[in-house]
Amino acid sequence: GDNAVTISHNIIGIGQNQYGIYVVNNSDSVFIDGNEIIGSSGTGIYIEASYSEIKNNVICDTNVGVEIDNSSTVNILSNTIANNDMGINIVDQLSSVQIKYNIVSNNTTGISDTNQTATIDWNDVYGNTTDYNGCSAGTNDISKDPEFVGNGDYHLTEDSQCINQITDTGYPSYDKDGNTRPYPEGGNADMGAYEYTEIVDNTSFSGGTDVTDYQLFSIPFYPFNGDANAVLGDELGEYSTQWRISTYDSLTQSYIEYGDAGFPYLEPGLGFWLISRTNATISAEGTPTPKGSFVIELKPGYNMIGCPFDVSVNWDDIKAANPGLISSDPDNPGVVPDVLYGYDGQYIMYNKMEPWKAYWVKNMDTVSCFLVIPYPTE
Repeated sequence: GDNAVTISHNIIGIGQNQYGIYVVNNSDSVFIDGNEIIGSSGTGIYIEASYSEIKNNVICDTNVGVEIDNSSTVNILSNTIANNDMGINIVDQLSSVQIKYNIVSNNTTGISDTNQTATIDWNDVYGNTTDYNGCSAGTNDISKDPEFVGNGDYHLTEDSQCINQITDTGYPSYDKDGNTRPYPEGGNADMGAYEYTEIVDNTSFSGGTDVTDYQLFSIPFYPFNGDANAVLGDELGEYSTQWRISTYDSLTQSYIEYGDAGFPYLEPGLGFWLISRTNATISAEGTPTPKGSFVIELKPGYNMIGCPFDVSVNWDDIKAANPGLISSDPDNPGVVPDVLYGYDGQYIMYNKMEPWKAYWVKNMDTVSCFLVIPYPTE
């Protein structure tokens, strides 16, 4: 309707007595989808509306994750709500509330519904001081450690019992990252904001000992363990004697080698120099880079960047996604020259970014800028 509100795909930080998302006196519909709300206190989502749908959100470290008051129909679906004082609080409602497919974990109170009229089912309600207040577990609710990745990452690890739990229908057709539910197709959906989407991929790597045998290397997804030796050691052998890897620090304009302070984990968007004495097939496991726009910070000067996706991205599409930033017009030069350099024994200009490859780009400004890499459309 004319008064419908859609709030999606934001990262929201909240402080004391603040609201991440606050919608009141709305007589039509509210759709809250794919947000990440992090607070030191305050309320993540507060709704008073005729119809609201709250799905695929991650809400953590607040006083109250989701609070519903004076509303008619509310669907709270496939969210991850963790480490709050109160996870879900149904204060008042006039018609119906569905609380389904969520992970509600490690809150002081998990789900509170003193009206006892909400439909609660297919949730993982675990590790809360009080799991249910004024209500009870649904027939298909579980209470198992969701086994998040950790350190603020609420993706599921491969041993999570939230994976493949939902044989019901009615869950969202996609997750917070844009992955199809269920994944893989034909299976059962997972609880929480994220589907578990393991990817196993590999690339051929040509060995050599000459300086021209160095290759620009990147990884196009998030490895389960991003330590360079964990990703590459099994295939390439002993570090230093059989292979070496380094990256470029634009701030110090110097290289950092694996084992040195400041060497990063391997993850999408980063570029590295890699050399191996022998040919090898490099294989790794992890989770896909979310489909959507991937943003890379470019510090002043030269930057090594990697293709963040497991598919190629045309440089023209990258230019189109960064109007004013990249330009070949001498009268209106951009901050980033219209040049993408790769390396194959010598530096070469490329017209696309390829998975597992890295490239050089230059930021000619004196401050950082941000390069948007769009996920290719069909």
